[in-house]
Amino acid sequence: MVGTAAGGTSKIMIAVIMVVIISAAGFLYVLSNPTILSNFVIPTDEVDDSRIQGIDSPLKIVGDEEMREVAEEFGFLGTGSRADPYVIENLSIVSEGNCIDIRNVEASFEIRGCSVAIYNWQYSAICIYISNCQDACIVNCRTEGGISGIEVFQSDGCRVLDCTAKYSIFGLNFSLSDFPKVSNCIIDNNTEGIVLVGSHNANLTKNGIFRNVNGIRSQWTNGSFMTSNNITSNTQGVLLEQGCNNWTITSNWITFNDDYGIHLDSGVSFTCMYANMFGWNIVNNAKDDGLDNKWDESELEEGNFWHDYTGTGWYAIPGVAESIDHYPQLLE
Repeated sequence: MVGTAAGGTSKIMIAVIMVVIISAAGFLYVLSNPTILSNFVIPTDEVDDSRIQGIDSPLKIVGDEEMREVAEEFGFLGTGSRADPYVIENLSIVSEGNCIDIRNVEASFEIRGCSVAIYNWQYSAICIYISNCQDACIVNCRTEGGISGIEVFQSDGCRVLDCTAKYSIFGLNFSLSDFPKVSNCIIDNNTEGIVLVGSHNANLTKNGIFRNVNGIRSQWTNGSFMTSNNITSNTQGVLLEQGCNNWTITSNWITFNDDYGIHLDSGVSFTCMYANMFGWNIVNNAKDDGLDNKWDESELEEGNFWHDYTGTGWYAIPGVAESIDHYPQLLE
């Protein structure tokens, strides 16, 4: 992965090690197509599958001064303030290295309407890389190939909105980047769909996550929200691992995944799940090997919907935690 800034802590090293471990696992699957389409995959006429064209040169910016110079040279809009961010817009890049690479920028900026790809299948580069930036927003962009479609490192508050990420090892990859927001994105046919490592208070909302090995995978990430996502036809829908605590997972459609719909591994605690639709996941709809997780909202008397609920009594969640949904409903 790209190196860290001077003065890195042990926390950075742990996060980098975790990302490397996930990367290694990803290489085992990268040429496979793990699942088939289901009725819930977004129709293909809503997704641009045309090949991205290499019209523009790769863009690399390091520091605010270089950002100002590049904005002036290429006529990018904006002044770099929060109210008037720089706008890097409508680039079409195919490269063997990083396509868009922005580091150490405190000014606010948007990457908007760009299509970038790495088609040589050597997986040694990243489509869009953001490192040590303060206010970045990636909007309506399309990425294909590479290690990561979009990778965000040590950049708090980064937003990824209305984007499509396909055919990468990591569709979206956040490391040590608190308060990330991902909304209205399509994450399709990657090894890892969305990965969060040490990136607390994440907000994942209204995304379509299809045909990845792991739809959403997280380690060492606390206080995050996952709401109204369609997580369908992956090998495993959601995998929360060691160090994930205090998540709220609600109103998601988690169906037709080949393994578990959602798996809370050991070391996952105080996570609450309700109003989700779990159905037809092949190994099981859910598994809880964590501690003190809740599968309903007692104040609302609201549990989750399960396709295999018998219609009477509580719903037992498989796993060593022996968790229970006290207010289950049948998903039909």
